[in-house]
Amino acid sequence: MKEQITTIATKINKMTRLNLFFTFLLTVFIIMGCSGQKELVSPTPQYNTALIPLPVSKLNIPVNLKLAVLETIINSQLTGLLYEDKDFNDGDRMKVKVYKRNPIRLSGKENEIRYKIPLTIQVIYDAMVTNVSASGEIELEAKTSFKIAKDWTLKTQTDLTHYVWIKKPVAQVAGMNIPLGSLADVILNNSKSYLGKQIDEMTATYFDLKAIVASAWSSITRVLSVSEEYKAWLLVNPNKVTMSPMVIQGDSIQTYLSLSAKPQLNIGEKPMTNGVTKIPDYAQVLGESQRTILVLRTKLPFSETKSLTLKQVGGQTFSSGKKSVTVEDVNYFGISWLDFKK
Repeated sequence: MKEQITTIATKINKMTRLNLFFTFLLTVFIIMGCSGQKELVSPTPQYNTALIPLPVSKLNIPVNLKLAVLETIINSQLTGLLYEDKDFNDGDRMKVKVYKRNPIRLSGKENEIRYKIPLTIQVIYDAMVTNVSASGEIELEAKTSFKIAKDWTLKTQTDLTHYVWIKKPVAQVAGMNIPLGSLADVILNNSKSYLGKQIDEMTATYFDLKAIVASAWSSITRVLSVSEEYKAWLLVNPNKVTMSPMVIQGDSIQTYLSLSAKPQLNIGEKPMTNGVTKIPDYAQVLGESQRTILVLRTKLPFSETKSLTLKQVGGQTFSSGKKSVTVEDVNYFGISWLDFKK
C-alpha cells in the first residue's frame, strides 16, 4: 500500500509542476501579445457544479506468507516432551511419553497446509505379571484447513490424518508383545487434542488476517499528505474490501485484498475524512482481475491556483525585445469551452 501511495504522490507532483509551467507560459504569452497598455476585460464566469460520475477505483494489496517462517515458529515452540500419559488405569494399560524426534516439516497443497511430525515413543506396558518397557519411532501426518469469520478472524482446523511406524517398539523382555494398535490410538487421540490445538494457535498468530486487514483499512481511511509544497492531500475514500481465496503456491500462502474506492486529490487546506472507520464484513471474491484501476478526482480551488502561480512568478519581469511585463497579480475564473474558443 505504501508503494502505491508513493507512486500516486510522484505522479501528482509531476502533473502539478507541469500544469503550473504551462499556466505560467500561457499567462506570459497572453500579456506579451498585447500592444501597449490595455485594460483586460474578463468574460462572465461560468461554472458547472455537477460532478461527472467516475468509475470506481480498485486497489489490490497482495498478501504473501512464507511457509518456512511458520515452520520455524512451530519448531521453536514445539520441543522436547510433547505428551505424557502417566496412568495405567485409563483403559490402555500403558504409560506413554512422546518426544519430538526431528524438526516438523511443512508443505502445502491447494488450500491446505500439511505436516510431517517425527516422534520418539517411550512406553511402559502393564503385562499383568510384570511391566514391559519399549521404545519406537513414529511419523504423524496432519493437515490444516482455513475458514474466515465475518469479522475477518482466521479459523484453522488441524487434524491428524495418518501415521507411519519408522521403528516399531520392541519389548525389552523376550516374548512380550506391545499392542501397537492401541499405542497408535493413544498417540493419535492425545496428539490431536494437544498438537492440533498448538498448531492452530501458532498458525492464527502468524497469519493474523484480522490485524492485516485492520492495518490496511486504517491506512487508507486517513487523509494522506502527498505533497507538502503544494499542500496536496489524498482521500482514498474506500467503501468495500474483499479477499480472494487463500491458495498455497510453492512455499507461500498467497491471497490479495481488493479495495473499492473513490479517491480524491485536494489542493489546499487539509480536508476532513468521510468518517468511515469500521471495517466492512469479510467477503470472498472468485475470478476477479488483479489489475489496479485508479481514477482520481482532483479538487483545486482557484485561490490555491492563484497562490501557487504568484509563488512561482509573482513580481517577476519578463522581456521580449523592447517589451516587458511584470506579473503583479493573477486571477482565475471558469468559462465554458465554447466561449473560450471564440
